[in-house]
Amino acid sequence: MARQLAGQTAIVTGASRGIGRAIVRNLLELGINVVAVARNEYGLERLQEEMRVGKRLLAVACDIRDQLEVERLFEVASDRFGRIEIVVNNAGVGSFAPIEEYDEVMLDEILDTNLKAVFHMCRAAFVHMKRNGGGQVVNIAALLGMETEPFASAYCASKWGVMGLTEALHQEGRPHGIRVAVVAPGTTQTDFAGIPSQQKSQALRPETVAEGVSYLLQQGDDAKMSQLVLR
Repeated sequence: MARQLAGQTAIVTGASRGIGRAIVRNLLELGINVVAVARNEYGLERLQEEMRVGKRLLAVACDIRDQLEVERLFEVASDRFGRIEIVVNNAGVGSFAPIEEYDEVMLDEILDTNLKAVFHMCRAAFVHMKRNGGGQVVNIAALLGMETEPFASAYCASKWGVMGLTEALHQEGRPHGIRVAVVAPGTTQTDFAGIPSQQKSQALRPETVAEGVSYLLQQGDDAKMSQLVLR
């Protein structure tokens, strides 16, 4: 039997555009309250205007690379909705270049956003969910978290890290009623890494990735699925 999610609350990072925006819309349609998180305040304002769901959507500007900001995010979300049952770690960045062209600023931006921030969010989610009887975490990785290609060294390192983090937490969370899974999509029709969505007409739609997230979240208690790969 599919898990019923209506009335639950989800935090979604990278929510102001692309895959994150599609995930927010999908979860709201399932009757879930959503805390939409991004660094782009203007994008969050546009998201609220577009969704038109009133108090069921809370937009929070937050730099999830900062552990203290993440802890504050969970406090704000809890103050508004109480228990947080779902966390979707979607925020990510990418740049592709020969390894000798990466400087420390570029490397830190990719690793801090794609991996360290996910770790911060998962840690805060575990603290909250252990205290409140469990929950679900879905991390968005990528096919390049399972495969490799030239000029993607930093991006691959970050997404392979997300895959490893997810598998470790999948095992760690189960005794506490915390389900942790990952969606690994291929190229998606979004503006990403300097390539506009218009050049990706044959790629996955953001809505398809969002549906994959919802599919994982609705699995029954007997399901032990930890990875969903979308090509």
